[in-house]
Amino acid sequence: MPLKNELNKLLIIGSGPNIVGEVAEFDLITKQAIESFLEDSIKLVIVNPNPATVATDPSADVTVYLEPMTIDFLKRILRMEQPDAIVTALGSSISIQMALELKQSGILDELEIKLLTINNQTLEVVQDKRKLIEVLSANNLPCSKNFELNESVSELQKHLSSIQFPLIIAKADRFRERRHIKVTDEQELLGYLEKEARTSDYNTENYQFYEDLSDWEEILVDVLRDNEGNLNFVNFAGSIEPVSINRGDSVLVSPILTLNNQSIQKIRAITKKIGQIFNHHGILSVHFAVKQQSDRVSIKVLSIRPRITRSTLLAYRAGTYNIGYVLAKIALGYNLNEITNPNSGLNAAIEPILDMVATKFPNWSFTESGENHYLLNDKMQASGEAIGIGHNFETAMMKGIESTNSFEQNMTLYHKYLTEDIDDLLTELAHPGERHLIQLVIALVRGVSLTKLRQLIKIHPVYLQKFNNIAQVISQLRTTYFSTDNNEATAALLYRAKLLGFSNTLIAQITHQHPDVIIKNVREAGIEPSFIQLDGTAGMYTPQVSAVYSAYGVHNEVEPIKSDKPKLLIIGLGPFQISLNSEFDFMLFHAIKTLKELGYETIIISNNSEAISSSYRLVDRVYFEPITIENILRIAKYEGVTSIMTQFSGKQTNHFVGALQEHGLHIVGQEHFDLYHLDQKEVLNKLLTNLDFNGVPGTSTTTLTDALAYSNEIGFPVLVGGKTQNRPQKSAVVFDEPALREYILQNQLDKINISKFIDGQKYEVTAISDGENVTIPGIIEHLEQSGSHASDSIAVFNPQNLTSDQRRQIRDMTVSLSHLIKMRGFLNIHFLIFQGTIYVLQIKTYAGHNVPFLSKALRQDITKVATKVILGSSLQELGLPADIWPSNNLIYVKMPVFSYINYHGENTFDSKMKASGSVVGRDTKLSKALYKGYAGAGLTIPTYGSIFISVKDEDKKEATNLAHRFHLLGFKIFATEGTASILAETGITVNIVPKVEGSNHNVIDKLTAHKINLVINVTNYSDLANQDATQIKDAALHAHIPVFSSLKTASYVLEVLESLALTTQPI
Repeated sequence: MPLKNELNKLLIIGSGPNIVGEVAEFDLITKQAIESFLEDSIKLVIVNPNPATVATDPSADVTVYLEPMTIDFLKRILRMEQPDAIVTALGSSISIQMALELKQSGILDELEIKLLTINNQTLEVVQDKRKLIEVLSANNLPCSKNFELNESVSELQKHLSSIQFPLIIAKADRFRERRHIKVTDEQELLGYLEKEARTSDYNTENYQFYEDLSDWEEILVDVLRDNEGNLNFVNFAGSIEPVSINRGDSVLVSPILTLNNQSIQKIRAITKKIGQIFNHHGILSVHFAVKQQSDRVSIKVLSIRPRITRSTLLAYRAGTYNIGYVLAKIALGYNLNEITNPNSGLNAAIEPILDMVATKFPNWSFTESGENHYLLNDKMQASGEAIGIGHNFETAMMKGIESTNSFEQNMTLYHKYLTEDIDDLLTELAHPGERHLIQLVIALVRGVSLTKLRQLIKIHPVYLQKFNNIAQVISQLRTTYFSTDNNEATAALLYRAKLLGFSNTLIAQITHQHPDVIIKNVREAGIEPSFIQLDGTAGMYTPQVSAVYSAYGVHNEVEPIKSDKPKLLIIGLGPFQISLNSEFDFMLFHAIKTLKELGYETIIISNNSEAISSSYRLVDRVYFEPITIENILRIAKYEGVTSIMTQFSGKQTNHFVGALQEHGLHIVGQEHFDLYHLDQKEVLNKLLTNLDFNGVPGTSTTTLTDALAYSNEIGFPVLVGGKTQNRPQKSAVVFDEPALREYILQNQLDKINISKFIDGQKYEVTAISDGENVTIPGIIEHLEQSGSHASDSIAVFNPQNLTSDQRRQIRDMTVSLSHLIKMRGFLNIHFLIFQGTIYVLQIKTYAGHNVPFLSKALRQDITKVATKVILGSSLQELGLPADIWPSNNLIYVKMPVFSYINYHGENTFDSKMKASGSVVGRDTKLSKALYKGYAGAGLTIPTYGSIFISVKDEDKKEATNLAHRFHLLGFKIFATEGTASILAETGITVNIVPKVEGSNHNVIDKLTAHKINLVINVTNYSDLANQDATQIKDAALHAHIPVFSSLKTASYVLEVLESLALTTQPI
């Protein structure tokens, strides 16, 4: 029964910004929970500074705080709102941590605030692995053996005979993430500890020793437990990779294919007992390590998480179980048998039953250049995930692979591994990276035995056999000639390939045939896909939602949507990655919501399990397929759809436009738009010349000679970039001809883009055009140096350094550009101002990253307006001005949040986007908004400590003034030799520190040890300065230390520190 009259107002701690390694994409589940709470007339307060979340949209029913999720701000909000309880399960680990800090601070007891979805015992145990093992061991539950280093190394030697190797050492560090070291024998253990004992920070309490389970299989269980102790096991999933690889970088498979019923029942029993021990009400994710031996199966608990996890999202997608809705009801006191799952119409106590296979496939950022590689370990590095659903494992796996790499990239890897020395291939496999499953398949194609591969990569034999099935089809296709005349043998092989998830395009590449030949063969063989409905009941009941996947060799279960309403196919999102993240998901959600309000039947193709835009209760139908031209055309034909929407799905999707139009499909909003290649310098320059606008001089070429000649003509420095075998390379600023030559030759560019580099002030316009007129929701100012990607810069709205005349000029230029382009929907235009001249940097014909931020600042649904315009409404009909929209007096800052990703390759903060998410800081003054932005991003601005300053020569006078002000606040000043000499001349005591090279006590070492806790580093863009700045910024962000790459930003934040400080100086 619900807790009647006890709960009137709840506070939800959100998940914060998107960070690699943390599940921050909880918008989908949180939105479900909010709808569920509101059904019971609960007043809601949500705290989350992430602007790209639908759950934080302005609403009469929900009070939203876009404030930093720190203990100080949360305590202030609790005192203002006085909620009855806090819900923690809808956030990431930060939600649990904040709840623990609030409990320890005493404010929950003081204000008599309850905790829902977690209790005090669970709260303290789940954050401490030692305590968890103690509780599990005390209750006779199997877990990893562990011991602590309570004595000297010499004393430890007496007990070595009782230690079982190999062993995992977990080392805690005050300023770093916990590190794990594997030792295989006594000598290695003693050698490691003796070396550690000689370090300055050695403390025996920092070392914990665990049984090595790294080669065991990992199993994940998600269970809902109500107030009476009733359970619903909503998800069982197995990881293809062993425990040694972080589950976020592993492929999850649901249902479990490697355990028999007896083992699954044992896992259920352990999970049930854990729920009883902790008396947990809500959702519980339990992770197990499993080792199968000839006569028995060993099972041990790895961890428990009393919150939503990545595997929870897989449960929602595959089982269509509305987890957020049911979880909210349990939090209110309902039992499972009192709740109806709105997706199925069935009682929430009924467990999902799967009659298909779903895979959650990790996706890594920056792999498209072919230069960035990841070594997989116990630290998560994947930035997103795709879902692959098939009638068998092989199909689900092939869909996952196709969804996380471009086709061209997959084929490049395929041909590389086919010809690579086999020993080199196996060496790479032994140290798995993001491509290891493709390497595995090719190793099988090349005849490596299953036994050898099992020893090498520790993957379960069941999975190896299924990968071998894929490899066998590839081998057969390589030796088969497909002609225009079909025969029974080729038809049978085609049928088997389609059964295992091979696309027509892939078959064509493997067989060296034109795709049209394969399409004809498939059609003549009568091989057609069926579409199967996901229902979570193995077909026993008809669901209330429509989620579909394709399969071969089975009966079709889904008919095209029949309706008098117009139908529209929306190209959804692939897996989240840096540069394509939840900001686009936010826009797609609002676009689809608007389409529904306007009476459209909405169909979306998506493979992103986390996306709220493919929520089952939002769209009329979801097709879970890889987003390819082949699949889009197939679905459009089956549904009888002729109109497609692409404008809210990012740059990659925009590249589909030409091919889709060639097949007769209508791209809404782009009926008369012919300038698809505005990202090409020649096309953009021609457009700007027609309007007599200033563009940054630039060109594209294919030869080194032309690139050198053009650069000398326009003068250095220049910004250079380009493509290698159609793979984009990172851009760089170069200052002379030798550096340009070296860049082009090193990157082996076959297409070179050159433009004049101008270090000016950047502004970004978000405009909406109806093809005739244009309205401008806002202009955003970027505070960082112009060598950074716009989305890696601090964005400010309203602009603080734009004169009224410049504002008018930018407005008029935007109007003129829209008149010439004549397309409907969003225009995203970047301007640069240098010495009073306004330049047009780039024009994007799709929605930009800042739309959610601007929507929050204006409290307006900008995407809704753009969607109506795309579908034919005029701005005049919508009552919108042909001008810049009015705004309030608050200052909004969008602060980029960077994830420290350990990929191997170039790691520079340059003109390629690196931010994985963002937070908002808002206040009446820019300085305060910036301060809150840094706090929301997890970069607390210290009020005292040590600051490192390194600036270019022309900025040293201004830096001297800042250094004086920091010195008066009590900061100790560190600087490089050049900057230090200038500061010392003005009477400031400065500690000289080498930048990067030449000393063991350089700035990187001091940042790592937190001997510096604030950084001002303004580069002059030279190659060496850029390299140093990159390493300094990486080290600082990894240590959660704020970095200012602009003196202006540093000055703004300093204002806040000065306002907080009381004057303390002698008379």
